[in-house]
Amino acid sequence: MAGGTANEALKDRVSRLENFAGVLEDDGAVPLFVSTEQHAIELVDLQKSLDDFMIETSARITNIMEDVGSLTGVVKINLKCLEDDVALVKKFVFYG
Repeated sequence: MAGGTANEALKDRVSRLENFAGVLEDDGAVPLFVSTEQHAIELVDLQKSLDDFMIETSARITNIMEDVGSLTGVVKINLKCLEDDVALVKKFVFYG
């Protein structure tokens, strides 16, 4: 009798280990190796998405920096023109 109980306990432990490690049962449990493969595939997809996002973001930042540089140049030109106009008005007001 004691041997039968030990065998049942051992079978139960083996069964739980098989369920955990990858033997499919009818209860819908997902084996560990299948879950690990799914996660690995998802990680690869996430890494690709991140890489694409970083490339796109880098391009956008580069474009923004170019736009800021162009805007700075235009503002400098406008300020220079304004400075020249103010100098002309001062000259006219002070020297007639």
